[in-house]
Amino acid sequence: MGPKIQDLLAELERGRAELDQERQWRQDAEAEARSERRRREEQRRLAIEIVRPYSNNSRRGNETDKSEVPSIQSPITNPVTCLRGDIFW
Repeated sequence: MGPKIQDLLAELERGRAELDQERQWRQDAEAEARSERRRREEQRRLAIEIVRPYSNNSRRGNETDKSEVPSIQSPITNPVTCLRGDIFW
């Protein structure tokens, strides 16, 4: 085999190695992007699970259903007790 052919074969091999390296980088980047997308989707799903009990999911928007929101009544506004726990009404 002549030196010119050996040079061409070596150049082809270098080109093939570069393509393999670029392919590996692309595959790594795609895998990282998929992983990041799954992580964001999981965060979104968890956020929805946290918010869902307080939302009636109406078509008009994210209005809160007051019956589902835990309320804190002060002893004065609670008709059963006053500040000391005595019957108020």
